[in-house]
Amino acid sequence: MNLNLDVDQKAIEGGLNVVRPDICQIVSLMRVLHHYTCASIEEKTIDPLMEFLYGHLNLTLQKIDDSQRACRMGCSFCCNNFVTVTTPEVLFALKSVKDQNSELVRSNTASMNQTTAGKTPAERGTMVTPCPLLENGACSIYINRPLVCRTAVSDDSALCERVYFYGSREDIPATYNHFGMKGIYGLALAGALKKAGLAANYYEYNSALDAALSANEAEFNWLSGENVFSKIAHDPEGEMFADQWNQKIFDEAFS
Repeated sequence: MNLNLDVDQKAIEGGLNVVRPDICQIVSLMRVLHHYTCASIEEKTIDPLMEFLYGHLNLTLQKIDDSQRACRMGCSFCCNNFVTVTTPEVLFALKSVKDQNSELVRSNTASMNQTTAGKTPAERGTMVTPCPLLENGACSIYINRPLVCRTAVSDDSALCERVYFYGSREDIPATYNHFGMKGIYGLALAGALKKAGLAANYYEYNSALDAALSANEAEFNWLSGENVFSKIAHDPEGEMFADQWNQKIFDEAFS
């Protein structure tokens, strides 16, 4: 094993510090994710990168006190929300879709995308727009669900119902630690993709799913350098490295 990689993996062994996030750990995580990104490019499968990413995030989330958490399998109020994701998250989600009735999923996704296409987050807030990957109120790709779905938690499911089903303007009582981990892992993933020469843009989930399901060999082509989402708009607020602090972390990781 590369000595530097060994040092970085030791630095993040067992998950990240959730009480006081360590810049050195974020730098190490970004470099380790870059290693797995390169492995995915070489093997032409997104699995090495995403299996490590989600597995490591789970280790970190296990350190957070969940005693007040109201979220559970089958509680899907937030699954009607505007969601943005990166390309590898979408491609990995499709791993589960392929094991299901793909034609039904394709039809549901295309139909929902027609409903939500071009809608702003504010406009979506006045609509009930269930994720096309829900089945009987539960996530059908739960094991492979995106980062935001893993970290968007609440301690009041009744409040979530009012917000997502009835348009209440109340604030979701999410925990700071979960929200913080979403940002840290998102930054580390974006840096790893950027260093590997892959697009680190964020896309609205329905449009990205629809595009990926409609494409031929989306996973292979993206890992070969093709921007498989070139025809759909990316989220300008997802430009991670427009932020000077994020760029500084990237430079420290790879300078």
